[in-house]
Amino acid sequence: EDSKNPYTDLAIAQALHMSRSDVTLLRKALSIGDSRERRKGVLVASMKEILMTDASISIRGMESALIEKGFNVSRNTLHKLMKELETSEILTEAIFQVTNDLEKSYHVKKDAFSVLVGASGSLKSQIELAKAAILYPQNGLHTLLHGPSGVGKSQLAECMYKFAVDSGTLNSEAPFTVFNCADYADNPQLLLSHLFGYAKGAFTGATEDKIGLVEKTNHGILFLDEIHRLPPEGQEIFFYLIDKGKYRRLGESDNQRSAEILLIAATTESLSSSLLKTFRRRIPVTIELPELDNRPLEERYEIIEQFFKQEALRMGDNLIVSQNVLKAFVLYEVIGNIGQLRSDIQVTCARSFLKHMGKSLGTVKIEIAEIPNDVVRGLMKINAFRYEINKIVKGDLEITGSKSNIIEAGDEKTCVLSKEIYKIIEDKYHAMKVQGVDEEIIGRVIENELETKIHNSVSSFKNKKQVSIKKDLEKIVGAPMIRVVEDMIEIAEGHYEYLDESLLYFLATHLVASRERINQNKPITNPRLEKIKIQYPKAFRIATEMAELASQSMSVVFPEDEIAFIAMYLKSCSETEAFFQESVGIIVMSHGRVASGMAAVANRLLGVNHAKSIEMSLDDSPEVALKLALELTRETENGKGVLFLVDMGSLAGVGEIVAKELSIKTRTIARVDTMMVIEAVRKAILPDANLDDIADGLQREPESTVNEHLFNSLDCWVISICLTGKGMAKVLEKKINDSFVDNPKIKVMTISAFEEKNLHDRIQELRKEKRIIATVGTIDPQVEEIPFISATKVLEEEGIDIIGKQYWLKTDKLLEDEVRENTFESGIFNKDTTLIKRSISTKEEVIDVMMQQLLQGGYVDAAYKASVIEREAMLPTVFKGGVALPHGDPHYVKNPVIGVVTLTEPISWGESHHVDCVFFIAISECRKDEFKKLYRIINNPYYLNKIKKCESFEELRELIRNV
Repeated sequence: EDSKNPYTDLAIAQALHMSRSDVTLLRKALSIGDSRERRKGVLVASMKEILMTDASISIRGMESALIEKGFNVSRNTLHKLMKELETSEILTEAIFQVTNDLEKSYHVKKDAFSVLVGASGSLKSQIELAKAAILYPQNGLHTLLHGPSGVGKSQLAECMYKFAVDSGTLNSEAPFTVFNCADYADNPQLLLSHLFGYAKGAFTGATEDKIGLVEKTNHGILFLDEIHRLPPEGQEIFFYLIDKGKYRRLGESDNQRSAEILLIAATTESLSSSLLKTFRRRIPVTIELPELDNRPLEERYEIIEQFFKQEALRMGDNLIVSQNVLKAFVLYEVIGNIGQLRSDIQVTCARSFLKHMGKSLGTVKIEIAEIPNDVVRGLMKINAFRYEINKIVKGDLEITGSKSNIIEAGDEKTCVLSKEIYKIIEDKYHAMKVQGVDEEIIGRVIENELETKIHNSVSSFKNKKQVSIKKDLEKIVGAPMIRVVEDMIEIAEGHYEYLDESLLYFLATHLVASRERINQNKPITNPRLEKIKIQYPKAFRIATEMAELASQSMSVVFPEDEIAFIAMYLKSCSETEAFFQESVGIIVMSHGRVASGMAAVANRLLGVNHAKSIEMSLDDSPEVALKLALELTRETENGKGVLFLVDMGSLAGVGEIVAKELSIKTRTIARVDTMMVIEAVRKAILPDANLDDIADGLQREPESTVNEHLFNSLDCWVISICLTGKGMAKVLEKKINDSFVDNPKIKVMTISAFEEKNLHDRIQELRKEKRIIATVGTIDPQVEEIPFISATKVLEEEGIDIIGKQYWLKTDKLLEDEVRENTFESGIFNKDTTLIKRSISTKEEVIDVMMQQLLQGGYVDAAYKASVIEREAMLPTVFKGGVALPHGDPHYVKNPVIGVVTLTEPISWGESHHVDCVFFIAISECRKDEFKKLYRIINNPYYLNKIKKCESFEELRELIRNV
């Protein structure tokens, strides 16, 4: 085919004497894009070539140039690509091709953009584009800065001017003029007169000629802020100035003036609604600046640090900002971006300065009580961002007002922490209570600081690598305490592959303080008790066993709060550095109470709290799902993206929307099951975890999928064999039971090879009454169709995986048998709600036609249609294989039914989806099993293809019955 004008599906169909729909299906099966997709690369490359010579070319000019190159371009296609051009996605690459090596040739002595926080981070691409706009031959490119108020548009414009001077593209005397169009928006004539000047007599009061800002800025940069307030006539004057370099003052008719300016404009408004197309197209570069909430917390902290430095200089005093204040400022919701953040910091500093006036102290201390209430609420998020915030805020911030030197307070000595941990809690509580801080916020702050102090102390101790701590420790706590703690650690070593030697030090010093407190009848309070139980169940379980041993040895009864402290030390000392590294987030979403169960099983099996869950009822709106997903993703994502595991197609679009909303990477996999969640979490917590690798691996491994039915099937047995039936057989039994603690359907029987006359026959007899999925041990009984797994493999986890797969294979077979017996109830499919081979061109028409059938048959109320449309507007219910599953609020269903529409040609169903088969789900909660049966059928490509080819309702019904 001609790559510039590739074959359409219709052209292929005509050449091969096939139907267009069959061509479309075959092309998709072969992973071949449609004609537009196949041509796009060639078309975009040609557009880039054209842009290299004329970056501000119009749509009509682009169309003519492409036709000359041999493209037969429709106006619609060109319009879409020009939309991309307007957002600078194509243009940016073309600009970079020209300016990539140009910056080096200018020998810029200093980087004017380095003053911007995020210059090498979240603003890197914006700065590169700004540099390219300044350096672009011959006189740079006009630029539009777009973003909400307070994101730093004015500061970026200043940096662009300084860069132009530093690079030599403008001389040091070149003007930089700033004008805010909003200042004169109510008087358009006055606004234009300021910009372009006016002639004597142009209007009442114009007694003499007046020069305008354009003329003053000749050979310089004019920065127009809030350009959306520039009236249309002003925009027209500007695009003539940009095109021709000519303009007139107000009141002049003959005299044309010349000016050469580089225009940088800024706006907070929608570009398409506030600016004329003719004007917008003459500004080829658009730079989008992110909101403060969309920038990394590290950058936000750096901005906060800068603002506090500036205030310290203004006050002329030393400044100490407590770490809780810093955390609140980093985490609170800033309505007005950087501008609002600065304002809140100034208010805080003013309050603190006023409070310390007259005390003749050279240092102003800023505590929680001085910050605005909106900022205080930031501490409510401290649990969600604990690990990230602790890496950023490591102590109080100390600033010397005269030099603005910053000193971060060091960590407390580890021995102080161990001895004074209870006093730390009490003192912190009373101090914040006196300051009037809310109880809930106090609790969260103390919880966070407690775990942070323990982790930081452990990390600090590890770094010192003191190997002789035992002798020194004996002098402090005594030899008996050392022996007790060593016995406790021996218990822990049976459950953890890694335990840092510092655990001995921390437990010993901590238990001494704890025993003293109990003997003095002082209360022991751990504010994280309940959360430790939930978040670290394995550590808490082992800590309970360790505490029981300590209680017997020390004749002291340790309460649960104390056990939680032991668990916290145990958790910190059993973690490698990977514990605080970035990881792939896992979110499980389902309709009904399924997601939390799957996430809990995975977390419990792996000893983590990594998988998060969202559960919805069938009548929850998509907006609810999206809101929950956004909130949970903000808490979960920490640098490597998020994997969404969902139970049905209607949730499949959530991940994509979340990705766009939060500017992060996501992947989504439908048909989630427990084994899939376990596998996802196992891979996600590895140090080198990669989102795409995890998602691709799960999609390639169908054997890991499992149905809910598996947990209701009959027991499956593993036979553990050794010579005596005691030693190794018992070890293997315990290993298997511990590995499948959350699946009681897998059971183990031990057999002594020594006591059995014929091991092979014995197992054959057992097969008659038990479902045996594997034999394990030191002796292979060699039974046909029952795999044998050596003891070594079982102990090395490989054998556990094999047992799990054997279980799923066996129970999947049972499921297939059950599905054959449980066909759809009569009446769920009806002839009057089945439309075969219909020629319908739009999604809206499908919904209208089917709703008419449902209403006429008395299946639903009239309000059902609105609920379907509302749900579709948020998340198109598209399933793989070209299937749509529209559904609405079950409350409006009178008689359950599943409507079917098969189409002669695929139609668009959402932005990038096409379907040729629609199942209209109008069922109530009590009939959800019917939907599960349908789900299994349409998930099989073979049966789905047969459904699409049915010529009558009778044929469709018979096919479904047979399936």
